Amino acid sequence: MLTNRDIIIAVNKRIENEFRYIDIFINEDNIQGFEEACFFVQLLPVSNNIANKVLDTKKIFIDIEYYQKARKNKLNLYDIQSRLEKIFNRNIRVKDRSLIIENISPSIAKDPVGYKLTFLMTVSYFEEVYFENETFEIMESVDLEIGSD
Repeated sequence: MLTNRDIIIAVNKRIENEFRYIDIFINEDNIQGFEEACFFVQLLPVSNNIANKVLDTKKIFIDIEYYQKARKNKLNLYDIQSRLEKIFNRNIRVKDRSLIIENISPSIAKDPVGYKLTFLMTVSYFEEVYFENETFEIMESVDLEIGSD
């Protein structure tokens, strides 16, 4: 069974491998004050639907935001976007599983500090449902009275 923690760790490892010298924050405030570039990564559960008796279909958003160093050229964000598209191409390996990337929605917007890149991925995967086996007391004997009234 995959956990949200497993997924976000796998995403962060991919980012770390591609962008070795850029900090990554997970649901934290930026403690560095944008003196250096950084990524913020968060996972947003969307749905958990029943696929059949033993499988659920889970859908999540993975939101990666990249804040570049203050007063840096906006063109740099397009390069970061291309590199993210390269490393998140079609699927994400998490443990022994491959999660399908259904959609990637990048956008570049201006905020009070400067420009930022938002890289939003829609990911879906199947998860096996585990049921607890109920144990019942075994009946020792049954007395039946068969007859007419």
